[in-house]
Amino acid sequence: MYLFKHTSSVYYTRVNYPSALQKKGYPTEKRISLLTKERKLAIIRNLEMSAHLKSLFIDLLKDSDMDFYTCSTSIDAVVETLRSNYREEDQNRYYASLPAVQDDIQLPRHIDLQDERTYLQTVSPSYHFRRWLAQFIQSKSTEGVVALTTHQLQQRVSHFLDYLDREELSEPTTGDMLSYIDHLRSEGRSAKTNKDYFASTKQFLSWCTIKEFILVNPAQSLKPSFKNTKHASEQRERWSISELHHFFLSEDFKRQSEDFQWISYLQLFCGFRTQEPCQLYTNDVHCDEAIPHISIADYYPHQHLKNQHAVRYVPIHPYLIERGFLDFVRSRTSATNQPLFHYSPQGADNDWSKLYRTQFGKLQTRLGMKAKQRPTAYSLRHTFIDELKQLDEPEHRVAEIVGHVNPHMTFGRYGKKSQLEKQFQIVSKVQIGGLSC
Repeated sequence: MYLFKHTSSVYYTRVNYPSALQKKGYPTEKRISLLTKERKLAIIRNLEMSAHLKSLFIDLLKDSDMDFYTCSTSIDAVVETLRSNYREEDQNRYYASLPAVQDDIQLPRHIDLQDERTYLQTVSPSYHFRRWLAQFIQSKSTEGVVALTTHQLQQRVSHFLDYLDREELSEPTTGDMLSYIDHLRSEGRSAKTNKDYFASTKQFLSWCTIKEFILVNPAQSLKPSFKNTKHASEQRERWSISELHHFFLSEDFKRQSEDFQWISYLQLFCGFRTQEPCQLYTNDVHCDEAIPHISIADYYPHQHLKNQHAVRYVPIHPYLIERGFLDFVRSRTSATNQPLFHYSPQGADNDWSKLYRTQFGKLQTRLGMKAKQRPTAYSLRHTFIDELKQLDEPEHRVAEIVGHVNPHMTFGRYGKKSQLEKQFQIVSKVQIGGLSC
């Protein structure tokens, strides 16, 4: 099945009959007008037409007694049903009129155009949900969420819809959702990933309920637990001391730009997410305060954070001050507030860390650290957190520093000094043998 343009400039879908039907005397192909001369519109209609007819052929092949006439009328029924949904304004704009729908089409027993749900279930159990998913994603896009978020929602909900098709479920019940949870658990993902998959699906079904596409959200009352097979400390890979020495003390690392080196050190000794130091502005670093610190926020152009808990003050580790980080910041500071490092936001999500992460991976490869067997740049943050864990620092204090969820956090001016003093004492305890001593 593919799209082609007729000499009249009208676009057609060329439908190839399955070889199994051709052996029974069916023709090689059938050409169906898409009733438009506009390529963009034709592409959309071609995809829709091809998907429905492909599903119809699968159904027809199951019936060994299917004759040519019944097959032809089945195809005509699908075509006319799809054409009836073409918008009149599109037809007026793109120079092709809709044909009158024939009332005397004889339909096979399993297709009833008076009951759209019956027909669409024959085509695909999840057909309605896939249409609603497109609307859901569009709605989320208008909320200003980043492209990565909409991509993940699309991916995770589509996994659920694929499950509906496989199990032939067009109206999932709560019992069906319990079976889907078991299916998630059986596929070998981490507990966090399974939790995200289910949460995305539940969010989508809630939206469908609010839009009155479905009467009840079958997942509403479910709060499944997903357990990891690994211990929590094994789920986030950290750097070993030998790996840190191999990386930070190498001549290749020392030949990297100042920007690259400082961003790497900031992750290891302050626990930043990779994106956070890459997007710093000069005004974010407070060099002349009693306790020099960095403000993690999203005040300036193209800055964005993971969530509201990421907003925080982080004291600068004494080792970084000794290495000259404050002098470096002052050398970059001017009358105009500007990005501290020479990395720029890239892509639809304004990803400041993309180039840095690419450079980081290439450096690891040159140092003989094999892909999929090595810790990542983000693992420097895990190493910082793990070092504090080994020192038995209170979890809520560590959460304040690294920007994890902490209901006791406040970001106002009051108490800032005492908060920074406590945090500085904690941060200063991180000592990486051979680097910070």
